[in-house]
Amino acid sequence: MRLRISLAEASVDTIDELHSIFVQSPGEAKVMFDLASPGEFVAVMEVEGYNILPDRAFIRRVEELCGRGSVIIID
Repeated sequence: MRLRISLAEASVDTIDELHSIFVQSPGEAKVMFDLASPGEFVAVMEVEGYNILPDRAFIRRVEELCGRGSVIIID
């Protein structure tokens, strides 16, 4: 799973809330963050220790926090 986070819109609270969501949804899927600074760069980070279950409830909660379309499921 890839999660796109806009650095212009994210805060420390965003990271704390994501951590809470991830801890509540353990699973097998690996997580990669696309950290985007609009018009400047996108850094891709693979996160160790965050294997999640990207079910509909998980995706809904993350998209409420990070915006619609921020979650991309990769097969």
